[in-house]
Amino acid sequence: MKPFDTDELTSRIKNLIDQRKRLQEHFRKQGLIGIDQQKISSVDKRFLQKSFDTITHHISNASFGVEMLAEELAISRSGLQRKSSP
Repeated sequence: MKPFDTDELTSRIKNLIDQRKRLQEHFRKQGLIGIDQQKISSVDKRFLQKSFDTITHHISNASFGVEMLAEELAISRSGLQRKSSP
């Protein structure tokens, strides 16, 4: 809303940046999921690893979305959604 408090805006922006950094660090250390610990096929492991690597590479790109992920993985958006369903 206008008018806004510049100190509050600065604080919110700083908190968002800090939160994003903590999330990046968490996923850098922990990974998306324990892929090697799951009982999944090697094909699915490779797909998950490629997905994780792609997301990690584009994590700072605010416009990166499902369409771009599907394109990078050479799969249709609906195919990607089917893979994400249990």
